[in-house]
Amino acid sequence: MQDKNKWTPLFIAADYLRDQTVRTLIELGADINMGDNLGRKALRIAVTRALVKLSGDVDLNPITNQAIFLAVQQGNEAVLRVLLACGEAVDRKDFDGWTPLMRAAASGHEVVAKLLLENGANIEAQDMEYGWTPLLWAVEKGQAAVVQLLLDKGADIEAQNNWDGRTPLSWAAEKGKGAIVKLLLERGAKIDSEDTEYDYTPLSWAVKKGQEAIINLLLEKGANINAKDQFGRTPLSRAVQEGDEATAKLLLEKGAKIEVKDEFCKIPLSQAIKAGNKAMVELLLEKGADIEVKDEFRQTPLSRAATMGNQAVTKLLLEKGAHIETKDWDNRTPLSWAAEGGHETVTKLLLEKGANIEAKDGEYSQTPLSLAARHGHEAVTKLLLENGADFETKDTQYNQTPLSWAAKEGHGAVAKLLLEKGAYLQAKDRSGRTPLSWAVQGGHEAVVRLLLNNGADVQASDKNGRTPVSWAYIGGHQAIVKLLHMP
Repeated sequence: MQDKNKWTPLFIAADYLRDQTVRTLIELGADINMGDNLGRKALRIAVTRALVKLSGDVDLNPITNQAIFLAVQQGNEAVLRVLLACGEAVDRKDFDGWTPLMRAAASGHEVVAKLLLENGANIEAQDMEYGWTPLLWAVEKGQAAVVQLLLDKGADIEAQNNWDGRTPLSWAAEKGKGAIVKLLLERGAKIDSEDTEYDYTPLSWAVKKGQEAIINLLLEKGANINAKDQFGRTPLSRAVQEGDEATAKLLLEKGAKIEVKDEFCKIPLSQAIKAGNKAMVELLLEKGADIEVKDEFRQTPLSRAATMGNQAVTKLLLEKGAHIETKDWDNRTPLSWAAEGGHETVTKLLLEKGANIEAKDGEYSQTPLSLAARHGHEAVTKLLLENGADFETKDTQYNQTPLSWAAKEGHGAVAKLLLEKGAYLQAKDRSGRTPLSWAVQGGHEAVVRLLLNNGADVQASDKNGRTPVSWAYIGGHQAIVKLLHMP
């Protein structure tokens, strides 16, 4: 007699651990070798239920394939032997696509792993999600004894997962597993193997995580200290990017090249400045980094520091002799960048050190004051005016003064500062337009009111004969139309 799952009375008795009933059925001739529709035998069902009772895992179902995984997870060699003897598939996969050997490797159960291998477990099986082998899992979890066992049994020491193509040595280096790194190297692991996602070597991964002992070990074994990743960055670049001063110092002491440029023409010093890391900048300069090196925009470290608004780094670079008037691809100086960015403290520092306040950029001949006014930086505008900046300077693109730019962009506070300094209210640009004309077109009512209060000419026409009133009507700015018609 069998139910829909081909379970006989013997199966049911075994499932409920009814020992006396099982014995009676066997004495009556029940076939102990008969399998259900999944090929399981009554003995396996009994073992599974015993495992449930032992573990307290009430969710374990003998109809599913969890028994072998629970036995492996618990490191229960005896139960595993019975399950394998009952025909349990040694390479059965769980819901994550893991085999029992993977679970044993990750859990560090050496004896269980050995038993599975003796029963034919696939040593190179890969999980479903990332394609990790038992060796990769053992390494990632730091299970040194299992790593050695797997290597002894012939596991591929260069096995790569499907996700980013990392090898066992790569993972051991990142995780700081010194004993495993040493073992893998002794067994012939490629010391400069690159992953498939970033082209990182094991040394790069060790540097990324600040694994000093591993870094020393890899370098002693001949790792390439200047290996480049897909962006052309070396381990030193990585250490600088991570802000790891100790690791950067170690690499420099071990001979890392300090001037290696990545694909963006940035050297480690450029990266340290971008991060605003003064201590790192100081270290690199002490070790001989070129203070005038230029990146892909032809910016020097000083220009980059000024652009970032980092006063401490800017001061350090100036103290170390950086050229204050260095120019980039657009002929801009550090002062121009500081002014455009609204970095008051850096602007002040550069002025104190003698930076040319009237330096013009290359494309439109804009001065620091023009840039500050255009971008609405009130404090920097005030500072530049106090230091004598020419407030009537005109760019070569539109022939606009700083006041025209402030009015056009709606920066009322900046316009007020310029007017207080005596900026010419009726200055016309290349198209014959005044600051009032631009403020009206932009719908900047507060700026329009400010300009009118200071005597701006409402009837001033541009080269096309349009007055501020014309622009107000064109833009549909009714409130400004009313302002312009007020007596």
